[in-house]
Formats: sequence, structure tokens, C-alpha cells
Amino acid sequence: MFIFSKKYAPRWIVLIIDIFISTASIIIAYLLRFNFEIPENEKIGELTQIVQLVVGVRFVSFLIFKTFAGIIRYTGLNDARRIIITTATGSIVISLINVVCYYGGLTEAFIVPMSIVIIEFLTTMFFMISLRWLVKSIFFEFRSTLKTRNVIVYGTDRNAQSAKVALEEDSGSNYKVVAFVDDIDKKLSELSILRNKNYIVQSIILLLPFENS
Repeated sequence: MFIFSKKYAPRWIVLIIDIFISTASIIIAYLLRFNFEIPENEKIGELTQIVQLVVGVRFVSFLIFKTFAGIIRYTGLNDARRIIITTATGSIVISLINVVCYYGGLTEAFIVPMSIVIIEFLTTMFFMISLRWLVKSIFFEFRSTLKTRNVIVYGTDRNAQSAKVALEEDSGSNYKVVAFVDDIDKKLSELSILRNKNYIVQSIILLLPFENS
């Protein structure tokens, strides 16, 4: 599946999905406002106007806060926080437009009813965060079924330890450091250091000494 590819989904696809979520959230909010029984006096034109305004504000806010810029399969708390701030800011802007237009005498009522503003905000925020965590969960569930690649690291200094941590903490890799190779009899991070022993591995990492200039 494409979401499991090593390549990342293009940002414009993520942006389009977020816009679709916002549009769907408006319709859901509109239906919930009337308990899924829209009165006959409600005009489709008003709903279209609401959709255009809200989606326009959401689109600009997504561009400003770059909610689409992250890698979905590596979504974290910072991404969720950014989505909350972005959707909250957009809803505040919509509310301000309502207030200015109404009290400025430009409209006879709020362009977007406040009940729809609140419901759309909660729905958009929920689905944007949930979608990202769902993709992340599916991705890591898929990765967990892949065969682990055993790795040995040549070296036993602090660079070797750092290499082990970097490899095993990389959420996008399947590497497992099984041992270090050196001419010293000791253990490093509870892993044996091999001396002329046979071991089945898929990769070997050679650490070159680093000299400060």
C-alpha cells in the first residue's frame, strides 16, 4: 500500500484531505443543528455561503500553520497541538467575521450560526487528529510484521553507543543491534562484544574515528 512506502505522501494530498474533512464537518454540523431534519425554509444558498466562508478560512489557516507539512506516519503530540491551535484560530476568525458583519449592519444575522461554528470546530479537530493517528497506527502495525534486521556495530566507544540508540529509536527502521565488534573482552549496553565469533547478521556498521579540528 502507498502509505507504507518509504516515500512520504505529497503535502498537497494531505492538504486536500484536510479541506475535505473541514467541508464534511460543516455538513455534519449543519445536520446536527437541525437534528438531521432540515426545515423547508432553510436555503441551500445559505449552506453554500457557509461552506465557502469556513473552508476559505480553514484553507488559509492550514497554509499559515502548515498542518500538512508533517509526516503523517510520524505524527506526535506536537502535531496534535498544532492542529488544535490551527482549528481554534480558524474558529475564532469565523466568529469575529460574524460579529463584525452583524454589529456592523452588514448582515441581519450571523453568517455562520455559532452552533455550527462550535460543532464544526470540534468535528474538524477530532477527525484531523484521529486520521493522523489512525494512519500512524496502521503503519507501525504493518512495520511490526516485517522481519527485523540484525546489525552488529564495529566499535565500542561512545559513538558505538550513540549509533545503537539512533538505530533502535528510529521509528521507521527495523534494525536491531545484536552485538558490538572489537578486540576487548567486556560488555556494552548489556550486549556482548564479539571476538572472532560467527553471527548471522544482515548489516554491519563501521564507525570511523572522529577527530576534532
